[in-house]
Amino acid sequence: RPAAATGRQAQRCRRTAPGNMPELPEVDFTSWLVGQHIIGKQVRQVIATETGGGPRDGEFDAKVMDPATVPDALTLVRALERMTCVSVNRVGKQMFAQFAKAPPAGAPAKALAPCTALLLHLGMTGSLTVKGVANVAYKSFRHDQSQWPPRFTKLELVMADDTRVAFVDTRRLGLVRLKSCEQLFTTPPLSKLACDPRDAMPSKEAFFSKIKKYNSPVKAVLLDQQKVVCGIGNWMVDEVCFQARLHPEVRCNELSREASDEVHDKIKYVVDTACTLLRDGKEYPSDW
Repeated sequence: RPAAATGRQAQRCRRTAPGNMPELPEVDFTSWLVGQHIIGKQVRQVIATETGGGPRDGEFDAKVMDPATVPDALTLVRALERMTCVSVNRVGKQMFAQFAKAPPAGAPAKALAPCTALLLHLGMTGSLTVKGVANVAYKSFRHDQSQWPPRFTKLELVMADDTRVAFVDTRRLGLVRLKSCEQLFTTPPLSKLACDPRDAMPSKEAFFSKIKKYNSPVKAVLLDQQKVVCGIGNWMVDEVCFQARLHPEVRCNELSREASDEVHDKIKYVVDTACTLLRDGKEYPSDW
């Protein structure tokens, strides 16, 4: 991935996404942006009840919390307060931040333990917002950052230096989970995801071997997060098919090797270009 940006770069003008909901580029940008502001910092306070003046203000919103790992607000408080953020990353559209206890003075970095992962899926109208820093805006929604916390804030982390990060979800279709870092990649949801096309795109041979197994339309297979690649949503699949000059209803098992290679190349092109331009605050190509 590109090198980390300076604080000034991370606070450029608001980006506008081409789609109606978060897809891989927006989640990639959000994880990168949030990481600039919280990695290496300790969590001073966790506010796990709704804030911002919405209809459920002061309530724990169980609809956006995984009942198995986040049954109540106190669970989040106990898991994250006084923990230090050591990374913010994503696989597909699943974002996660890892938190660990700071080692005793003079102890090596490997002494960081135990480690807890906070997983976030933004759903259709979710966002992770840093106070005072512009985030992605979508065609169908945007969260008003003129007030803090924003309306429909479900979870807020206050770092030791007073940096504030809010998970905001208007339609309540996102999901917050907790896991131990040891289980992060070996249990769902991450363990069920296909390859990430930004960070772990399969070779052309492996891609063809996977996609030709399916008797379903190319678009349907690419939208399935568990089959060939993960993180690609509706507008991205449409753009990939357009760039590859392939009708989205063509069945995967009818693809020639040449057509499969073209789809492979266009997935990489669209994903990498979208992620890079979004981080740089630039418009997408005019022919998209």
